[in-house]
Amino acid sequence: MKSRLLSWLLALLSFATTNSQNNLPPVYEIKNDSVIAIRLNDAYWQMLEDPHGKWTIDAVSQPPIGDKFHVNTTKKNGIDYSIKAYWVRYRFRNSMTHEANISIQKKITFADLYTRDSIERWKLKSTETGVLWSNRNDLKLITSLSYTIAAGEEL
Repeated sequence: MKSRLLSWLLALLSFATTNSQNNLPPVYEIKNDSVIAIRLNDAYWQMLEDPHGKWTIDAVSQPPIGDKFHVNTTKKNGIDYSIKAYWVRYRFRNSMTHEANISIQKKITFADLYTRDSIERWKLKSTETGVLWSNRNDLKLITSLSYTIAAGEEL
């Protein structure tokens, strides 16, 4: 295993109504707030290999690069450590009648998580063990990022 772990770039995509892509993974419905940890089934997320780690969020969120997202292949093929970055995308919908607070935690070296705000600007949060303490967002000690999703909204 190489000395450096993969740099995971997680792309959380915006509200379905503002996104022109039609090959997005299905929405994971948040139906109650008693869940401690969610392990997303492979059907609810997609990945994209960025061989040189140079793509931007704008490049991967629109064609032609955005059309190359696919289902998880690492279980079958393993992780290719020559790939500099992986992009991952998934969607959450809060089906409850009150806001949902979620926290996303990964045990990797670098994680940049993007979400789109109501006027379609990308918002970035960074965390993980390879990110300097002062540059981490949200819960720094456990390298976790938090989001609040209003009732009926999709993230």
